[in-house]
Amino acid sequence: MEKPAVYYSLGHPLIAMFEDKLESRLVETAGGRLVNGLLERDYRPGITISKEQFCKLSPDIIIVHGFTAWPVEDFMDYCHENGLDAPAVREGRIFHLHPYRASASPDWILGLLRLANILHPRIFHFDLRKEADDFHALSKGPIRSIRSETF
Repeated sequence: MEKPAVYYSLGHPLIAMFEDKLESRLVETAGGRLVNGLLERDYRPGITISKEQFCKLSPDIIIVHGFTAWPVEDFMDYCHENGLDAPAVREGRIFHLHPYRASASPDWILGLLRLANILHPRIFHFDLRKEADDFHALSKGPIRSIRSETF
């Protein structure tokens, strides 16, 4: 299966997420090719990149991380106004995972399903509302103590 080039942003077009974060790793699990790994980095929470670096990454899809990230329309407007050219921008393939997360919380699996739907819409058609309802219903179920089952 073709693996689209995916750029994972920390809310602003010129702030890239580290490649080794769980959220970034899930891109490859969902069938994408993460381009963030092509960037040199230091050890701050995000990688600030230049216009030239952004354009060189040439992502087919952009994932915008965070509940407080820019709306997709604002993200795209910023790219157009500042010459941030990439196939994802030209084709309007910029997505939020919200309300699903892909972080280290237990519901990361919902973020993975959302990523699969985004990266390969011809293959994956997960009903995320149903999956989220089922997940949360299971997570509220009775929790058994290890002690009560082993003694």
